[in-house]
Amino acid sequence: MAVSDVEGLCMAGICRSTLHCSSLHSSVSRGSAILEVAGLSFEESIRYHIWLGHTAMAVFIIHGLFYVIIWASNSNVHEMLVWTRVVTSNVVGELSWLCGLDLWVTTLPYIRRKMFELFFYTHQLYVLFVFFYVLHVGASHFYMFLPGLYLLMVDRFLRFLQSRQPVRLLCTHVFSCHVVTSFVFFPTLLLKR
Repeated sequence: MAVSDVEGLCMAGICRSTLHCSSLHSSVSRGSAILEVAGLSFEESIRYHIWLGHTAMAVFIIHGLFYVIIWASNSNVHEMLVWTRVVTSNVVGELSWLCGLDLWVTTLPYIRRKMFELFFYTHQLYVLFVFFYVLHVGASHFYMFLPGLYLLMVDRFLRFLQSRQPVRLLCTHVFSCHVVTSFVFFPTLLLKR
């Protein structure tokens, strides 16, 4: 297989992973209309979030490794330090790759179950992952991210506003898939009619 074939394969995989990431964010928005239309509860959508995350991160990791292999085989390892404003910047791609790798490693079941806070706080690296990704590929690919990212930001903002009001815990359920759901009572509604 020629180097250009491997590069073409890398680019095709990245385009597919970008599409996976665009739906990755919308699957974790609690109040998402997309989940209601699909007939999925938040607990059920977590499974899709996990699948999409694993496939997207696997392709991102392979993409980065293939480029390192291509540069090493052509004695162009200096390409890893290229930071340009016109063409693809490799340094920020590597920073995005490292953030994604950290995020992905902490999703391993052992780490997620035994060190949940590490998993949770490392998951906040998605902000840096997306930021460096945008700097790496440019704004044209970022537009694929925007719908899911917008839904996630609106969901987080509404949850932030709701968390500022006092609530009362009504009941808690543990599902067979080890998901815990708590039902709370809001004395005042966020959106008044």
